[in-house]
Amino acid sequence: MSREAKFSCGRDYFYTSHLYDALSESAGQGFDFICVNMAGPRYVRGGVCDNTADKREEPMSRSDLTLSTNDWNQLIVGKISSWINLEHSSKKVRESHEKAFYEELSYATHLSIPAVLVELNSSDCENLSSSLVAYLQQTNQHVWVKVPLTYPLNKEYSFNIEEVGREDPWEWWTKFYALCGCNKKISVVLEIGTRCVEAMVIDRWTGEPVKAYSVSTESFSSNQKGFPVLNKSTQSVINSLFKLNCQGILTGTNHVNKLMGITTYIQYLQHLWSIRDNESPVREFARGYEDFLQCPLQPLQDNLESQTYEMFEKDPVKYVRYEEAVKQALLDIKERETYQGKDVVVMVVGAGRGPLVKGTISASKATGISVKIFAVEKNPNAIITLRNLNIKEWNSLVTIVSSDMRLWTPPELADIIVSELLGSFGDNELSPECLDGAQHLLKPDAISIPTSYTSFLAPVSSTKLYNALANCVDPSKPAEAPYETPYVVYLHNVYLPAPCKPLFTFTHPNLQQNSNERYTQLQFEFSQNSVIHGFVGYFSSNLYKDITISIHPTTYSIGMFSWFPMYFPIRQPLYVEYADRVLVNFWRRVGKNKVWYEWSVSSPRASGVHNSGGKCYSIGL
Repeated sequence: MSREAKFSCGRDYFYTSHLYDALSESAGQGFDFICVNMAGPRYVRGGVCDNTADKREEPMSRSDLTLSTNDWNQLIVGKISSWINLEHSSKKVRESHEKAFYEELSYATHLSIPAVLVELNSSDCENLSSSLVAYLQQTNQHVWVKVPLTYPLNKEYSFNIEEVGREDPWEWWTKFYALCGCNKKISVVLEIGTRCVEAMVIDRWTGEPVKAYSVSTESFSSNQKGFPVLNKSTQSVINSLFKLNCQGILTGTNHVNKLMGITTYIQYLQHLWSIRDNESPVREFARGYEDFLQCPLQPLQDNLESQTYEMFEKDPVKYVRYEEAVKQALLDIKERETYQGKDVVVMVVGAGRGPLVKGTISASKATGISVKIFAVEKNPNAIITLRNLNIKEWNSLVTIVSSDMRLWTPPELADIIVSELLGSFGDNELSPECLDGAQHLLKPDAISIPTSYTSFLAPVSSTKLYNALANCVDPSKPAEAPYETPYVVYLHNVYLPAPCKPLFTFTHPNLQQNSNERYTQLQFEFSQNSVIHGFVGYFSSNLYKDITISIHPTTYSIGMFSWFPMYFPIRQPLYVEYADRVLVNFWRRVGKNKVWYEWSVSSPRASGVHNSGGKCYSIGL
């Protein structure tokens, strides 16, 4: 998978007549690339707007011989002339600007420049988007769209949701990107000013395809030692964008300390990168899997492979919590009046390669309470591992049972049943059906670990996740299947515009044999306009008493990486205004041979039911 991201920053030149020298100078200062105009600043003169440009004898731009092909396609980002206005009210002017626009784009393609930079200055962008889409159909080049983070860029006024409207650059971008069909070749460059920005303003951009941030030297002030620094608000914005591995672009000239040079600016930005939020164990584990859509495991239907077991057994949190839960359960059983010092019967169901068995043995030793352990596992390949461990490490203390827990007839009943059948959405690996089917193994007062688990749901905004669905086509399934199938995904380039809400809860033992079918309608309210691309699911579980494990954002078990969240797409992105209430309907359906989820939106605009009848995705029983 991908390697760790590195700090990268480019230098934006208003214009340079000596491109090779500028490139050499910027490289010596620590910059990785430069941004330069495709056309010279004087080329606008002489009648481009009156269709006489093609009669001029001087060249539009510098020669392609100025740099090698390798330098052109690795070190240069070409800026489209800012005077070009494809939305001009005059048909004659607009047509002449379109001609200049395509002329610059064509030369960028000729030079094999990897990306061109276009400015988006208002919500009037219909002709610009149409022209870019037509252009991108003919090239592999990428387009970076420069959008101000706030508008006016440095105007001082308090954030008021009712003032936003046409003056919200995010709204410009959303309209423009939709008109471009969310083209994967188009990315955002956020232009950062000096005014303070509400956290929710930058948070919304974390769900967009942000490629870089642009910051002017004018945004820097001088510290006591004369070095350029940014205010706390701007630092916070840049730190948020670092999480998306964004590149930097520095514009303007040195003005803080003429003796120190432009190098001190990039050194400061590199310093911010070096002190950004440290990598967590989960980020380290998931590096390279960010926003990568994966099919959920089905361990009941399929036998897991050795490498899958090995990956999850490395979790530094989950098995510690399970062992704590078993310890507490053993101590509670010891306190019962019916306890007579006999072995406590513990059944580990779905034992895999034995991590829960090891935890149970450790819990027995720590409490001094003797146990009789049964390890029940249906995977014949994992049984081989369990039998080897029983001989070599467990001194034949464990009874290994090769069977589906639902079909096994035990020689005696369990005081404690332990399982790790939980999925990213809590019940999506069929823990309810498995544990209900294993209730014949239990004594009337038996303890189940886990005792309960709850799934949670939240709306998600992420153009990256939505665009990735186009790569999930399966010829054996309906055409809409990618948009009606849940995925496991490590969320990265996403924005959650509303807090999670609880969805389904399951409790064990299920002594009343309650149905495992569920239906819930959730209502979400938003603090700002957003675009919803689906919903993300989490779970939290009470293993026993106050011992929990959770991937819920606010109760997350720090360091645990056994589960990534679930992503439930919707067929069409949903634009939501801040005053809207979004009503979501979610069903858990149980059939004779399968379990599946269905979901729909009923407000502010109704959608069809996704995955009706489990036509696109189901979990085999």
